[in-house]
Amino acid sequence: MHLARYAELVVARQAPGANRRDVLARFSLDEAAHERVETHWRGRFAASGLLGIEFQRHLAAAGTAKSKGPSPALPPASSAAASRPASPTSRSGSASPSAGAPREMTVDQYAFVAATLRRAPPAEVPAILARFRLDPTSRSLLDRSWAERMAAEPGLRQAFMAAFARHCGSSP
Repeated sequence: MHLARYAELVVARQAPGANRRDVLARFSLDEAAHERVETHWRGRFAASGLLGIEFQRHLAAAGTAKSKGPSPALPPASSAAASRPASPTSRSGSASPSAGAPREMTVDQYAFVAATLRRAPPAEVPAILARFRLDPTSRSLLDRSWAERMAAEPGLRQAFMAAFARHCGSSP
């Protein structure tokens, strides 16, 4: 099962009043197959913070599609504006902010994280940080790293602002 389809399964399973057996049947799964899918994706998420970020994007798209009908496709992480990966390390070359923080993130992915956190009510921020495998300290280091990069590369800042506006739901 690919990531977008797994996100659709999670949204359907968590819907108010959802009947687990009916949801699994809709996705052509029995309990054993469902457990294999869950085990597969838990392992993949544990191995890659970036995959967790992509999953959050697919969850958002699946939730939007379920509540409002079809939504526009999310841009792939490899789109032109997002193709330059950056490590959330300082220019001094220090290690990544925390073991759980993503080691590399594209401009688009960082903009998605920033927009998601900006839109979130303060009480939900800790849970959202955890989904992105961040904590307040690693988030601060990540933000500082990106601020340094954007200060050094004006084109990068423009790409971030456009992506951030898109993820916030407004035009750049």
